[in-house]
Amino acid sequence: EGVEMGDAASISRILCTTATFPAEEPPRNEVIARPISPESYAESHDEDVERIELPPSPLLARQKRAEMKVDALAQEWGFKDKTTAEAMLRRGQRLRSLQKQRERRVMMNDPKERFRLLQRAVQRIPKPRHDLRHADGGGGSE
Repeated sequence: EGVEMGDAASISRILCTTATFPAEEPPRNEVIARPISPESYAESHDEDVERIELPPSPLLARQKRAEMKVDALAQEWGFKDKTTAEAMLRRGQRLRSLQKQRERRVMMNDPKERFRLLQRAVQRIPKPRHDLRHADGGGGSE
C-alpha cells in the first residue's frame, strides 16, 4: 500500500479499519456480581435443610462480657454516659497492670527468686533429640 514508516496517521488508519473486535464477548477480567436477596436465596435452596447453630465466638463472648461490665458499672455509679464507665474500667485495668509491674520489679530484686525463675525456664526448654543416624559422631559410611 505504499505506507512509509514515519506516517503514523496512515498506520493508525489501517489498524482501525482492519482490526475487528467481537462485540458480544465481555471482557475476561470483569466479574459480574449480582446481589441476592434473602428471599430469593431461600427459594433457590432447600427449605428442609437444618439450620446449624454455631457456638458464639470467644471474641463476641468477650465483647458481651465487657458490655455487661460497663452497663453494671454505669448503673452502680449512676453514670448516664457509658463512655465514663468505660474510662473508669480502663483506668482500673491500667492501675492493676502498673501494680503487677511494681510487684514483679520488687520480686526480681531477690537473687533467690531470680534463680528459681531461671531454673523453671531451663526446665521448660525441650531436650534435644538424639539422632540415631549420627550416633557414631561422623555421620559417614565407613
